[in-house]
Amino acid sequence: MSGDIISIAQTGVDAAQEALATISSNIANASDANYSTESVNLAPLVGAAGASDGVQVTGIQAARLPFINSQINEAQSQESYNTSYAQLAQIGESFLSAQSGQDLGATIQNVFNAFTNLSASPEDMSVRQSVLSAAQSFAQQSQTIDNGLAQTESNALAGLPSVIGQVNDLAGQMAQLNTRIQSAEAAGGPASSGAPALVDERNATALQLANLVGASTDSNGNVTIGGMPLVSGSQAFALELSVSGTGATLQIKLPQGDLALQNSQAGGQVGGTIAAVSAISQAMAQVNDLVDGVANAINQKQQTGYGLDGSTGNPLFVIPSGGGPIQVSSSLTLDQIAAAQTAAGVPGDGSNAAAIAGLQNSNGLDAQFPDSTAAQAWSQLSATFGAQVQNATQQQSQAQDLLQSLQQLQSSVSGVSLNQQLTMLLQYQNALEASGRAISVGLNLTQFLLTNLP
Repeated sequence: MSGDIISIAQTGVDAAQEALATISSNIANASDANYSTESVNLAPLVGAAGASDGVQVTGIQAARLPFINSQINEAQSQESYNTSYAQLAQIGESFLSAQSGQDLGATIQNVFNAFTNLSASPEDMSVRQSVLSAAQSFAQQSQTIDNGLAQTESNALAGLPSVIGQVNDLAGQMAQLNTRIQSAEAAGGPASSGAPALVDERNATALQLANLVGASTDSNGNVTIGGMPLVSGSQAFALELSVSGTGATLQIKLPQGDLALQNSQAGGQVGGTIAAVSAISQAMAQVNDLVDGVANAINQKQQTGYGLDGSTGNPLFVIPSGGGPIQVSSSLTLDQIAAAQTAAGVPGDGSNAAAIAGLQNSNGLDAQFPDSTAAQAWSQLSATFGAQVQNATQQQSQAQDLLQSLQQLQSSVSGVSLNQQLTMLLQYQNALEASGRAISVGLNLTQFLLTNLP
C-alpha cells in the first residue's frame, strides 16, 4: 500500500516539475513576439483493474491559431514589398517633381520662350545668348534627371546580393529545423518536448523569409516563392540573382537545373526593390524619349533655317543614337542659331525662331504622348509616376495595419499572460508540495510497518 502511495505521488512530483519548467520557460520568453505559450498535457496512469496509478505528461502543447502564420507572413510580405517600392520610388520621384526643383516642363518652356524673344530681335546677341543658355539648361537638366534615376537604380541593385545571401542562409536554417522537428516528434515522450520551441523558431524563420522575398511556408516547413520550391523538407535550394544593365532576374538552382522566376513572383523586400527599379527604368526611358523628341523637333527646324552668318544645317542639340540625355552642340556659335527661314531674310528675319517657338503648341513631339504638347506630356509623365508612389505608400500603410491586427490576434492566443502563468505557478507549486508530502507519508508508513511488524 505504502509503495503505491510513493509511486503514485512520485508521478505527481514528475508532472508538477515538468509543468513548472514549462511555466518558467513561458515567463522567460514573455517578451518574445515569436514565442507561443506552452502547456503540459496530463493524462491519468491506469493500473490493474482500472485503478489509478497516478498521472503522466503526454507532451508539451503550444497555443497557436490555425492558419494565422500564413496570413501574417502574407501581410509581412506585402508591407515589406510596398515599403521597399515606395522608398525607392520616392527617391526617383525627387528627380521628376516640380516641387524638388526638377521641373523639366518649365525648362522646356524656357527654351520656347527664348526663341519667341529671338523671333522679335533676331540680331540681338544678348537674346541669342539667352537661347543658348536656355538650351544648355534643358540639356543639363535632362542629364541630371537621367544620372539621378540611373544612380538610384544602381544603388538599389547593389544592395540585392546581400539580401539574397540572407535568404539562402535562412533557407538552410529552415531545412535544418525541419529535420530537427521531425526527429523530435518521431521520438515521442520527453524527447518531443523541444518540438514546440523548434516550431516557434521555424515560424520566426518563415516570417523573415516572407519579409525578404515574399516566401510562403506550409505547416510542414516547405517554402516556396511564387509556387517555386526554395525548401523541401530537409533540402534547401539556392536562390540566385542576375543583374544586367538596369534590371535583375531571379532563379532557383534545382538538382534538375535552374528554374527561372518571373519578377512578379517575388515579394517582400526583394520583390519591391526589383519592381521599383523596373518602374524607375521605365520612367527614365520615358523622360529620355520626351527630351529627345523635343530636341529632335527643334533640330529639324534649326537645321532648315539660317544663322546670322548665313550658315544652315547646324543642329542645336546632340542626340545620342540609342536615346538618352542630350547635349548642346559644342561647335554651335551664337551666329549659327537659325532665326531666319531663308538666306535672304538674314539678318532681320525671325520667322524660323517663331516656328521653333510654335513647337510648344504642337502635339506628339513625344510619340508616346501623341495627343499632348511637350508640357502636357511632362505633366502626365510625372503625375503617373507620382500616383504609383502614392499607391505604394497607401498599400504599405494598409498592409502594416493588417499585419498589426493579425499579430495582436496571434498574441491574444499565443502570447504569454504573466498573470495567468503566475497563477499556474502557484497551482503547480502547491501540487508539487502535496505530492512531496504524500511521498513523506508513504515513507513514514513504510518505516512504521518495518519497525512494528514481527
